[in-house]
Amino acid sequence: MTLQPLTFIDGCNTALDVQHEQIKINIERDIPWLDKREPKDKPLSIIASGASLESYWPLIDINTDIMALNNAYPFLMGKGLEPDYFMMLDARPQNIDFLRNLSHKTEHLLASQCHPSIFDALEYYDTTLYLTTVSDILELVKHIDKPKIQIAGTAGTVGIKALCMAYALGYKEIYLYGYDSSYHDGKHHAIAQPLNDNANTIEVFLDGKGYVTTPAMAHQATEFCGLAKGMTQFYGFDINLRCDGLLPDMVQHCNKLGEIPLETREREKYEQMWTHDVYRKEARGESLVNDAARLLELNGDESIIDFGCGTGRGSARWQKLGYDVISVDFAANCVDDGLKLDFLQACLWELPNDLHAEVGYCTDVMEHIPMEKVQDVLNGISKRTKKAFFNVATRDDCLGVKIGRKLHMTVMPAENWAALMSLYWESVKMCEGDGEATFVLSHPKESSAS
Repeated sequence: MTLQPLTFIDGCNTALDVQHEQIKINIERDIPWLDKREPKDKPLSIIASGASLESYWPLIDINTDIMALNNAYPFLMGKGLEPDYFMMLDARPQNIDFLRNLSHKTEHLLASQCHPSIFDALEYYDTTLYLTTVSDILELVKHIDKPKIQIAGTAGTVGIKALCMAYALGYKEIYLYGYDSSYHDGKHHAIAQPLNDNANTIEVFLDGKGYVTTPAMAHQATEFCGLAKGMTQFYGFDINLRCDGLLPDMVQHCNKLGEIPLETREREKYEQMWTHDVYRKEARGESLVNDAARLLELNGDESIIDFGCGTGRGSARWQKLGYDVISVDFAANCVDDGLKLDFLQACLWELPNDLHAEVGYCTDVMEHIPMEKVQDVLNGISKRTKKAFFNVATRDDCLGVKIGRKLHMTVMPAENWAALMSLYWESVKMCEGDGEATFVLSHPKESSAS
């Protein structure tokens, strides 16, 4: 078998003359057209409906503004999340199915070529028309005295157009969910989308790994890397991926070519932080040991892994109580001088397969994990323990300024942490405090159990 690079042929699922006819109808409606807006002081979470959304949606920060694309709209509504924006690009009438659960809180951003029935269904809802780069569109709208901003992006997907839309709406920090650009276990979306059930699929390979995708989704993945790079370099964007599949793997592949690996960057950051006495003083793993032993109902002879042990004072406290403890951290200089620990230097999202204990102890750690690795860490701990105690900060750090780096990489409400942990443990008990939350977890789910 000979592998060839992908070649993309421009096309669309709706004939150009049909798009033109629909544009002529829609531009005569008495609704506002998109104009460039003032800069926003908060992030935007853009939610596509790739299959990984089913796992990642608990990470959505409700303190960001939220934009739902296509079928992600009813998906979010079903989870109790009303998006600030809904965006549609596709011109087919079957997309009316995306409007089966509507919110008056949501601004509905519709491309001018969308089917007129879509606009009709949103007659009594907040709706804004936007122009794309459809051939001859400026000629079609030249007689209309309204803003004529065009949302670009050569790949004909709403996911790519949404990045440009974010810029027009005034956002610079964006979080992308469901941007898989590939199938997962035969599923093309997180929620049933019959319109795509019979789509032509192809298999592509990246770094020896195969992906089932469609030409449009593959095109989206290849265009994304260049577009995202340009937006970050020239427009100051901060783009964060919260998904699995071809697109994020392609981004990771591109990053490998010119960037230091994430693990190396993070390890060096904390080895630098541990040289500051104030950081060592603030570490408080030992202060929660007694509470953890009580809440986990330990009897004194369990084995324990201290995940992200830091100074090691928490591990030493467990040892003093008579427990066998393995202390794990990826910073070689983190443990206080004089402590005698069974120390393992390892990255928490790449734990050794032979590492196991009855109890996991993890305090003031998860908020430090880069968000794209949070699920890897939780899954890894659930595979290696029978029950676990977590204490997680739910607000930003104040000590990273010592080295000019951000320490709390994943800051979100306690309920979001609980929802995420419930993906890996059957029992999740939570106690929320001031700027932090404690979790007692037991019964790892079979899909993650060792």
